[in-house]
Amino acid sequence: MPEDKVLQRFIEIEVLVGLIGGLSAIGLFLAFAWLPSFKAILYALVMCIGILVGMEIPLVMRIFNAQEQAFHELVSRVLTFDYLGALAVSLVFPLVLAPLLGLARSAVLFGLLNVMVAGWTAWHFYPKIDRADNRLKINSLSDTNLDKHKPNLSQSSSDGSDGFNSLGSLGSLGSLDRLNSLDKVTSYQAHQVITEDAKHKQQAHRFARSESIRHGLIVRILLATALLLAGLLFADRLVGLSEQKLFNAPVIFATNSPYQRLIVTERHGHLQLFLNGNLQFSTRDEHRYHEALVHPMMQTLSDSTRASKPKLEVLILGGGDGMAAREVLKYEAVAHITLVDLDKKMTDFFADTPRFQALNANSLNDPKVTIVNADAYKWLESSEAHFDAIIVNLPDPSQYSLAKLYSVPMYHLLRQHLNAEGLAVVQSTSPYYAPRSFWSINKTLQAAHFKTTPYHAYVPSFGEWGFIIASVNQPFVAPSRYEQPMTFLSPSVSREMFTFAPDMQPIAVEPNTLDKQMLVHYYMQDWSDE
Repeated sequence: MPEDKVLQRFIEIEVLVGLIGGLSAIGLFLAFAWLPSFKAILYALVMCIGILVGMEIPLVMRIFNAQEQAFHELVSRVLTFDYLGALAVSLVFPLVLAPLLGLARSAVLFGLLNVMVAGWTAWHFYPKIDRADNRLKINSLSDTNLDKHKPNLSQSSSDGSDGFNSLGSLGSLGSLDRLNSLDKVTSYQAHQVITEDAKHKQQAHRFARSESIRHGLIVRILLATALLLAGLLFADRLVGLSEQKLFNAPVIFATNSPYQRLIVTERHGHLQLFLNGNLQFSTRDEHRYHEALVHPMMQTLSDSTRASKPKLEVLILGGGDGMAAREVLKYEAVAHITLVDLDKKMTDFFADTPRFQALNANSLNDPKVTIVNADAYKWLESSEAHFDAIIVNLPDPSQYSLAKLYSVPMYHLLRQHLNAEGLAVVQSTSPYYAPRSFWSINKTLQAAHFKTTPYHAYVPSFGEWGFIIASVNQPFVAPSRYEQPMTFLSPSVSREMFTFAPDMQPIAVEPNTLDKQMLVHYYMQDWSDE
């Protein structure tokens, strides 16, 4: 590539990176909702942006090289700024921008930054020539050259007349030779004027062409900026359209928290909560899930309370919607509930929104409930409290950060906080659709020296869903009666929950440790089969 094109190409690539990268998130949201070939579009976008970004560093090096810098200084400067920029983005994006703006608008903002860099470069570094000043300069130079090389005609005329007079009077041929020499000098001077004038015209043409290219670059930069600003303005609406299509129900509430995207949909009077696109509950059947999660353990503990331990201390990990707390509060034996949920926006939403206050019986505002917004793993590490009942109602182990909460070290911490006669229950995905995951969680609890009792319940929104009760000393025995009136659970249903059909029997799997993280692989493998 010619050196005079390097800066132009850098500016053009910077504009493309800003435009394609900035609108990529919105495009992918829409593609995921409406197009069947989402993966192909994703890979194509990643490849395109990767190639464009990869072309930037060589161009920057050539720009610096034109300034005759030492090669080692050139490389160190370019790579230093590249690494520092990557570090800043890797910190700002997950900690600040994504929680505040969301994925789509954050991407558009970064695109705008790229386009602004291109605009600043085009304005300050690309050749700028004012046409009127340039024309004046060229004309001035041409006039100067003409004056410089213009022969002294008066002197020539005087000399010529003297020559002719001498020729006429003396008949000498010397004056004729002098006249011929004068003609040659005049011709050479005229040629010089023409040549230099041509050079100035060529220079003027180059200046005009540079100015034209610069104007074209600025127009493209302004168009890209306008498109990105429109994307920033309509990002939420466009993402909302894709979510509306994806969830197949009207979205009545959507927001971003520092940790996840919360979406509530409503159809035929039934509400559904989605976290990062994954269904957490539907009001149509959430009672099945939460009754199965809470009551087998709580009924057993309530029956076993004695004069020495008349009241129960309960810990809920996750469950920021307040539904599990609602079921626990039905037992008079409960003295206090500590609810640990990472997302404050989640707990505030379900504590303050009237429709969800009615749904969770205002449990999050109950004086018996203390809400702690913290990471469950870190909170267990720092707390010295002990509990009679622990309910682990965390999201599925779909990624490594979540699978850590289903690991052997996590369950060792859980065991340290559980009283000797206490019980813990863990939501454990589906024993039918995700058998590797389910039985791996069971194996992980056993590796942490728990005695385990798996069971399952049918929840229409999820299908067959699994739970595991863990005890320290005595194996758990399912209750034969339930004192609380319930919509789903009964003694006969309870007996069926603790029985596994032949197609849901245990399989050979490994426990989930922090170094291997087998559970994530099992989970992805299980659900990719569906």
